Formats: sequence, structure tokens, C-alpha cells
Amino acid sequence: MEVESSVLDHCSFNFDQNLRVGVKESKLVVSTLQDVYIDDEEVSSVEIHADGKPRVCWLHPAFGNVVALSTGQAIQLFEGELKKQEYEQEQEWKKVGDVCEISPHRDGIEDICFAPHTFGIAAAVIVNNNRQGDSFASQYLKVVRCDHPLTFSKWSEVSRVNYTVGEEYENAKAVCIAFNPSRFDDPSFVVAGSVKKTGENGEHHYLSLSMYVQSAVGGDFVRLFYHVFDVELEEEREISSVAWAPSSGGEGHTFAIATKTTVHICKHKQFSEEEEEGEVTMEGEYPKEDSDKVVFLEHDIAAVEWNTIGTALIVTGKDGAVVVLRKIDGNEWAPIRYGRKK
Repeated sequence: MEVESSVLDHCSFNFDQNLRVGVKESKLVVSTLQDVYIDDEEVSSVEIHADGKPRVCWLHPAFGNVVALSTGQAIQLFEGELKKQEYEQEQEWKKVGDVCEISPHRDGIEDICFAPHTFGIAAAVIVNNNRQGDSFASQYLKVVRCDHPLTFSKWSEVSRVNYTVGEEYENAKAVCIAFNPSRFDDPSFVVAGSVKKTGENGEHHYLSLSMYVQSAVGGDFVRLFYHVFDVELEEEREISSVAWAPSSGGEGHTFAIATKTTVHICKHKQFSEEEEEGEVTMEGEYPKEDSDKVVFLEHDIAAVEWNTIGTALIVTGKDGAVVVLRKIDGNEWAPIRYGRKK
């Protein structure tokens, strides 16, 4: 799709304060959210320099009004302070720390997400390993934790695992990552990516999902499952976002994966402790061509995010437009609200 010059590269919502933070035109932009409409006037913006794919996410409100920004070679933290004025409220944002630095021209950051507050200030990161040699995996997944939460300083590595898949797949790529938001489950995260298959009709890329769970308190994260869907992608990095819905109890875990133009809803069910891997199924997608309940975004999808109780999915286009989806019948998802800039 053609996208206008002022595009939203990525965004994240803070529903407690009705704010959205996004990366647009080399700026970290914070806007207010009223219903599903984004105000024209920005609360604040900060100039940034991105060496790669910019990604942004909020930390848990328990740690303050803090946003993490991945700029390709570093992960920086910004904190917003409320400045009360006579007729309006304005926020001043400033950099308060670094999560980790990546050496230029070597490793680079693909995506970042933060754990629920019960795990402390901890982040899971997809890192592109640019070092050459057979002994190095092309990507690895790293979990880091902040040892000094009050100053956001002194980060230590909790776990590191190479991102690899079975020999039947070629050129596996991890693209997006999301932590399990439930504070009752063991710390875990999912990775959405792609794999390449070569057949009689040439090379094709397919959508994949994997889950990693912490093996013990303070231990390494290990892969629970790896699943490849029968969903063909135009490009290996076509995936724009993955979101883990708040726990639905015994019904399993639900995930939303966004490609450029489609949101795929899938579910993981674990029937018993003996069947650790469980079953992964595709529950639905939006938009469906045969549905009469469709609102199309005019531009590619920038991000997807669940509301705080997992009953609605917020889909944001690169032009800033927002569609709120809810499951209405069977596996059909339909828009319950639609908004763009006022």
C-alpha cells in the first residue's frame, strides 16, 4: 500500500492514562486517546535517532510513566512528567536511562517487550546476530532485568537462547515478541516470525509462532513449542506486531499477529502437564473477505494491542487510524468502533 510521508512506524497504548506513544518522523510522539479518536494536538514529542527498525512500548504503571524505545542499536527509557498549566495539562518527556547498548555494525535489536510488574522491570529482546561463522546463530533471544528500579540502572542478563528451528525449515526469522501479561503464570513470551520453504513452485515464506517459558525461578527460558501456520507471507519480515491477550483461564492463551494488512488470531491449549507442547490453532482473521462486518484500514498495520482484560483488540494503521475488534460469533472478529484523528 502507498503510505503518506508522515507515517506511524510503531505504537503502544497506556489505557490507564488514555495515552498512545508512537514513533513518527524520527520523533517519539505521545498523543491523547479519547474513545478511539487520537487528538491532533500532541502531548509531547522527543527527537530521536533510529539506526534500525524503531519499536516502542510502555512499562507497567507501577514503575511510573515510562516508555522504552528501541532504535536498532540501543534501548532507551523515557519518562514523562506532568506539568500543570492554567487551562491544560502538558507532559515533559526526558531520557532517564538505557536498557542495553549494542555494538554498532554488529548485533542489532529487532523487537522488545516488557514483563508484568511481578517479574520486576524485565524485558525480552530479539537480537540480530551479525557476526559471521557457523558457531553463531543468526538471532538470539535475551531476557534482561533491572537491578536498580528507582534509577533504571544496572541491568543484568537473566537468560539467552539461540533462535533456531527444525531442519525441515529454512531461514527462520524472529520478527516480533510479546510477554505473557498474566502475573499468575510462569514468566513466558511468544515470538512471531517466518520460515522459508522451498518446493516445486519456488520459495515461499510462512507465518510462525513459538513460546518460551522460564524453566525455574531465575533460570533460563526454554522453548515450549514452535508452530508454522498455513499462512503465506509476501516477505520474511512482513509481520508488524504480536500481542498476548490477558489470560482466559482454562480456555488457553490467545495471541494476535499482525501482518501488513491482516490480523491473525490464534490460540494455544495445553490439555495436561504431560502434553507440554499442547495444540496451536488459528482461530480467525480480520478482515475476512466473505464478511459484511469489515472496516478496512487505508494503510498498513503499525501495531496490535489487547485491552487490559483481553476482550477487545486495538488495531492501529500507519496513518494513525484505529479499529477496535471484538469476537462476535464463532471465529468471526468484527469492528465495534473505528476512529482516526479528529
